[in-house]
Amino acid sequence: MRALAFALFGTVVFGLAVWTYIENYKTRSVFDKIEALENRISDKRDELSQLRAEWTSLNRPDRLFDLTKQFMDELRLTDLVAERFGEVGDLPQLNQPNLNQLLAEKSHSGGNKR
Repeated sequence: MRALAFALFGTVVFGLAVWTYIENYKTRSVFDKIEALENRISDKRDELSQLRAEWTSLNRPDRLFDLTKQFMDELRLTDLVAERFGEVGDLPQLNQPNLNQLLAEKSHSGGNKR
């Protein structure tokens, strides 16, 4: 009976050792994947930083002004002058309901309905 108990106990210990070994390697694998993802994130952040610096360089006002002068005829650009814009009074008036009328209608209809 003792031999059976020792054999059973040994089997359980061996099984737990195998399970621990497998879980250890699964955990290491997950940590390796996490490290790879963190490296990719870091690389993408560096790339994004570089792209932002490039965008800032490309959108410098002096550079854009020089490009505008260079390609003005090809793009059919014209100078911005005040005469090209209309007056505020030239805008069509929108039909805006009277606020007092809306409030009166709301109070007659019973206010908040739930």
